[in-house]
Amino acid sequence: VSKPLYFPAAGHEAGAAPEKLYGYLQLTVDTGFLANHAREERVGENGGVFFTDADGRILFQDSRGAGRRIPPELFAGLRAGIAHKRPVTGELDGEAASFRGKQLDDWLYMFAFYPEAELIAQRNRLAITVTVITCITILITMALLLDDWLRRHRLARMR
Repeated sequence: VSKPLYFPAAGHEAGAAPEKLYGYLQLTVDTGFLANHAREERVGENGGVFFTDADGRILFQDSRGAGRRIPPELFAGLRAGIAHKRPVTGELDGEAASFRGKQLDDWLYMFAFYPEAELIAQRNRLAITVTVITCITILITMALLLDDWLRRHRLARMR
């Protein structure tokens, strides 16, 4: 990363223009931690994390391959999702997934994705669990109501 250095406008030297270029600041950054994060982070069983540049080129991802470009329509939707702080559903590599992203810098984006098939499987397991709990609740309620009715009926006979 290289950025021009200008003398500060508030405390500039006598006679120096506030916009005078004094040099460049250059930083070399090891992005290995991003690559490790993309390789090791899992979202669910088959989801993951990847990083892109501002053009939608995947910089770091797991074994699925960095260097390729996200389709422009999908990348535009992903950036809109970041702006509105909403997940986006799309298809990448022939697999439907739910994406959530964050802009880390002007040129760097991070996205987490969760495959739709896994989401549907989780939803089905949850639906079965809710159905079983509801049925058990109905049976218990019916048993309690029947017990109450039988007690009242017996008391009415005894009087």
